[in-house]
Amino acid sequence: MYVSSKQAALGNVNITRSGSPEFNGMAKWDAWKRLEDASDENARQDYVDTILGILIKDA
Repeated sequence: MYVSSKQAALGNVNITRSGSPEFNGMAKWDAWKRLEDASDENARQDYVDTILGILIKDA
């Protein structure tokens, strides 16, 4: 969800990858980079589909 929302809101990754040993930050950056060039519309739809899947599963 994080990556889809970043891609939808900001587009392609626009910051350099952290060289620090902070695993979460590097993993988030790597995931965002994998969505590079995905359209805003596709990223938004992926986000909505993920949320709906969670809501339906928990219903």
